[in-house]
Amino acid sequence: MSVCTTEKDGYWGRGIYSTAASNKADYFAKNINNQSNDKVVLLSRVVVGKRAALRSKDTSLRRPPLGYDSIDALTSLQGGAVKYSEVVVYRDDALIPWVMIVYNL
Repeated sequence: MSVCTTEKDGYWGRGIYSTAASNKADYFAKNINNQSNDKVVLLSRVVVGKRAALRSKDTSLRRPPLGYDSIDALTSLQGGAVKYSEVVVYRDDALIPWVMIVYNL
């Protein structure tokens, strides 16, 4: 699973966003070092636990809804807000990096 992280509030608040769509991971792989064109994508294991399937954005979230461990963002084909699937976790220990890919286009 490719992983994207965000420091700003995303569609489902401040969390660790992951996706299986490599093009989506590439879009969010931003390099804040202007001296390099390299990007980094992590292939990771994500411990999702019990997922809350959400259709609508809620940028105020800082944790999943009560009784859930993560957010499963439903795609537009499922009546949701995103084009490609993504899962959001809110704990650093829910993510286990496996492979780091460094690339530039």
